[in-house]
Amino acid sequence: MDTKSKQSPKKKSGQRSAQPRQSKSAAAASPQRRASAKRAASAASTRSARSGSAGRSAYSGAAAQRAAAAAKPRKRRSNAPDVVYSAAKPFSRGKLLTSLLTVVAIVLALIFGIAIFFHVDTVTVSGANKYDEWTVREASGIQNGDNLLLINDAQIAGNITTKLPYVKSVRVGIKLPNTVNIYIEEQDIMYAIRDTGNRLWLITNEGIVVDTTNTGDAGNYPSILGVQLYKPVQSQKAIAADEEAPNAPIETNEEGEPLDTPVTIFGEDRLNAALELLQYFEKHQIIHKIVSVDVTDMGNIKVTYGQQYTINFGNKTELAYKAELVAKGIAKLDDQYNEPIGEIDVSFRVQRDLIFTFDYLTQSN
Repeated sequence: MDTKSKQSPKKKSGQRSAQPRQSKSAAAASPQRRASAKRAASAASTRSARSGSAGRSAYSGAAAQRAAAAAKPRKRRSNAPDVVYSAAKPFSRGKLLTSLLTVVAIVLALIFGIAIFFHVDTVTVSGANKYDEWTVREASGIQNGDNLLLINDAQIAGNITTKLPYVKSVRVGIKLPNTVNIYIEEQDIMYAIRDTGNRLWLITNEGIVVDTTNTGDAGNYPSILGVQLYKPVQSQKAIAADEEAPNAPIETNEEGEPLDTPVTIFGEDRLNAALELLQYFEKHQIIHKIVSVDVTDMGNIKVTYGQQYTINFGNKTELAYKAELVAKGIAKLDDQYNEPIGEIDVSFRVQRDLIFTFDYLTQSN
């Protein structure tokens, strides 16, 4: 027992002596721990800062991606409707009635303004030589007090050309508040032709009857020979008279008896051929020297050109080409010679060209 009692205190004393040694070592180790803790905190702070910066970068990248995706046009869904319907607005009779009344009021105001203002008070005429201003105005049908804005240009022009045959064309204009201007173009080229009663008439190149004339005045216009007019009427289309062909062969039946059916020459063909040829002369600007066109023989149409040339056109085929050859040939002859006299043949019987047979030639200087 003594032994146990003695040993026990020793163990206790040894335990007490060991505890102070442990506290000293802990005290010595505490500065190291604090330094280690600081290093750990600093590393943690660094990692936190890095993770925060990376987070912000990741956030910025994600935001950029979302903005780019928003900028791209979205694909239309296959099941999206083509038309988006909205709810219909309720019908308002009050608004409809107001709109209708407004339109009616505007129309009435316009009609009232037209009825009150812009009445014809003055009519001017220019370009007329054959007719005076009052004659043209009377033919137009325009009256003082007519509404200026309701003037019918086509009707006025038709009235004038129908009643005044020397008028070729008409233009109508208005000038506010009360003036109508009429511009006249008169016939400058006409042709003399006789009717079946041997009376002389003037017609246009389109075959419109202009007026009667006398022998003295008819000499101022190219003459159409070999055809006559049938009951001509001013401002109307000329009608050519038909006639029996002179010296035509007598037709017989099977028994050899003569038939009473005469051979008829249609005047319309003759008149149309003459007018066609005259139109080509106008086109080539040699109409002023044409004296006459003779269609008595439709196989040998003849033209007299001043006192210089007699022109043989043959039949009525290719009149346009023949007239062109004649115009060029005359220009060449007049340039080379001083007022040559002779016959020009474009009948194409001998050759397809102009043939000039001279009666008198003097070399041009």
